[in-house]
Amino acid sequence: ARDDILSVHTAGVAVGDAGILLPGSSGSGKTTVCARLLQRGAAYLSDDSVAVAPNARLLGYAKPLGFKRGTWERFEAAGMSDLGDLAVDPGQLVWHVPPARLGATAVTEVQPVLVAFPRFVPGAPLRIEPLRRHVAARELVTQSQNLAVFGIADALELIGAVLAQCDCVAFTYGDATEAARALVELAAARAGEPPATYRVDRSPPTGPSGHVAPAPDVSALC
Repeated sequence: ARDDILSVHTAGVAVGDAGILLPGSSGSGKTTVCARLLQRGAAYLSDDSVAVAPNARLLGYAKPLGFKRGTWERFEAAGMSDLGDLAVDPGQLVWHVPPARLGATAVTEVQPVLVAFPRFVPGAPLRIEPLRRHVAARELVTQSQNLAVFGIADALELIGAVLAQCDCVAFTYGDATEAARALVELAAARAGEPPATYRVDRSPPTGPSGHVAPAPDVSALC
């Protein structure tokens, strides 16, 4: 493992070269929003852990998405109805879903433009609120995964470099599709580009990259 990169507990996608971070603890809904962003044409960094390089760019870790029970049912219309049949036992908690199943490709490096902290509340209307950068910095430090090795002072300096390039928001949502649409527009505005219409390739994936595997336990998301 490299000791010159900061690892953050966050989902991440790229819309062109505009990186979106979705930091949050387990249960905040970051994987669900990440998956909806992929369906809108975003490229995949990770649904769980993104590294920040010394130049403040984001480095992806394109592991399969971790769909918990209750998440995959929301994606049945996207060809995920078979996940229930793949459970190794009735208590199956997590499925490993390759981004190819959502029509997405992976990206290895991107410039950050938006940090958005999700909070899922069933049935809630979408509410997006601006977040002051010092508050966002505090939350990113909380979600940093290798502070003991990286060092708090260096982490704060690097996080500051990231946030200097970004808009920061907190959002509550009940509909991840609506949230993803709004985040794409915010990222495009920050990057100085007009909102784009993203085409999703819904053709069935082929080969091993489209294979869904049951995860052994919920610790796969941690």
